[in-house]
Amino acid sequence: MTLLGIVFFFAAFISSASVHALDEPSGQVPGLSLSAQGQLWLEERDQITVGVMQSWPPFHM
Repeated sequence: MTLLGIVFFFAAFISSASVHALDEPSGQVPGLSLSAQGQLWLEERDQITVGVMQSWPPFHM
């Protein structure tokens, strides 16, 4: 996966996450669901980033 591919992957991930956030039922508190979703997204992003850095040779220290 190239760096450009990673950037496009993150862009697609962000846009799909924001679309899902807008689709939340109005009965829920938007701020709460958004922050919880944002936290989940950050954890997932960190795991993806670590995985990419461990598997992609240019990132090896």
